[in-house]
Amino acid sequence: MEPPDERLVASTLAGDDEAFAVLVARHKRRVFGIAARFARHDAELDDVCQEIFIKAYRHLARYRGDAPFEHWLSRIAV
Repeated sequence: MEPPDERLVASTLAGDDEAFAVLVARHKRRVFGIAARFARHDAELDDVCQEIFIKAYRHLARYRGDAPFEHWLSRIAV
């Protein structure tokens, strides 16, 4: 059984970068789908997605857990 997003967020905040890698793998498809609406070509799409995940990592402590993590991440993406 895979850990819930909230546990992965807590682990990441405690210094476990592997936990964040799991979050990225779990939500990559959704982020790519959102970013595809804004990117003009594939090379830009990769950059946009990377920036979204970097921003999420930097602001992870702001995630309160009162909504699903994917919703919080989607708001960063748009």
